Amino acid sequence: MATNQASQFSSDIENFIAEKTLPLARKQLVAYQFGDPLTLPKGRGVTYTATRFNRVPLPYAPLSEGVPPIGETMTISQVSAVAQQWGDKITITDVAELTIKHPLVVKAQELIGLQIGETLDRNTFNALSAGTQVNYVNSRGSRASLVAADVLNPHEINRAVGALMTLGAPRYDGDEITDVKLKADAG
Repeated sequence: MATNQASQFSSDIENFIAEKTLPLARKQLVAYQFGDPLTLPKGRGVTYTATRFNRVPLPYAPLSEGVPPIGETMTISQVSAVAQQWGDKITITDVAELTIKHPLVVKAQELIGLQIGETLDRNTFNALSAGTQVNYVNSRGSRASLVAADVLNPHEINRAVGALMTLGAPRYDGDEITDVKLKADAG
């Protein structure tokens, strides 16, 4: 007796395509929020220079009555950078737009919009990582000298926090209160 199996009719099977597309996992973009937006004036080129007033050192001894402090001088530092243009595109043919089930132009806009933010964040992190104030685990001198055993641990975090506190860096989102010690019953 002849048996008709499903595999014989596979060319007649229509795939089910869901109406909705699956959402794309999005990264949390963070680096750009810490910068200052800058618009270069027309006709002035692509190189810009930023000026910063440097911190003054912290005093190391209390004042003595009737003796004025030595005082500090104000210094500035300047940094120059070159503005760059980054971009990309997605090309969709008219046939693809007419024959594909999902709205390709809308999806392309979403993907390019996501790509813009991720490119900006990546480039910002790359610029920050290229600086001279990068701290590596186990006091390594560069990213290339890291080995598998060099992992982030509480000691390394405490070392970085201590260095930031010594330099007078403000805490993330700042402190509005003067007593920043943790309460034992705070949970």
